[in-house]
Amino acid sequence: MSTDSPFGIPAGPVQTRPSGFRESDQQSAILRNTLLAAGVELGTFERKTVEWLAG
Repeated sequence: MSTDSPFGIPAGPVQTRPSGFRESDQQSAILRNTLLAAGVELGTFERKTVEWLAG
């Protein structure tokens, strides 16, 4: 893959996931657990928002 940027930004389609990529179910669990650890009470709206943010 070639880059046209001194910052390493790809010049075309990217065929591999970036390092550190997490699937949406993992992202959802991480966010939910972080919010719970911070003392945030998760109701229906908050759970739906977490799922939406996780993709």
